[in-house]
Amino acid sequence: MLAECLNKQRFETGRKELFHLFSLRHEFASEWHRFLVSANANGDHVQTFTLTKNHFPILFQEWGITIESIELFGVPKANQQIASLPAVTSQQQPVKLKEANPIGRLIHKVTDGWSSTLDKEAHKFDLTLTVVKTDVQEKLEPLENIFVVCNYKCTSG
Repeated sequence: MLAECLNKQRFETGRKELFHLFSLRHEFASEWHRFLVSANANGDHVQTFTLTKNHFPILFQEWGITIESIELFGVPKANQQIASLPAVTSQQQPVKLKEANPIGRLIHKVTDGWSSTLDKEAHKFDLTLTVVKTDVQEKLEPLENIFVVCNYKCTSG
């Protein structure tokens, strides 16, 4: 459903960049579980998800991959609603997220002014999600999954 909506949206708006859809719950199952159940000494839930070139189509493994933006879709549990998504950092820098049009029950945020390049020197990047102790009930408990959409382009060499 989400991939179909993204394809339709790109066709209607004429967007030409490639995109790759990740399910944090399924493609990073161990990290997702730790994020949900493990809190640090302050009671905050913090988990890093590392994306590498290996997560992208093999056709582009030898190319440079520039991720121009990331979209996050929060998937609520049945009969639940999500008010907002966890805070995001990448390479220890805050990632500014802005509101985007929801798709069905999925809350939708998109990065604002952020990009990352995967090449021979930097072949991975980290996304760290944080939910502070006071927000666990509001942000984490109703959350079933987060879909991450990387909008990217490839450059030779």
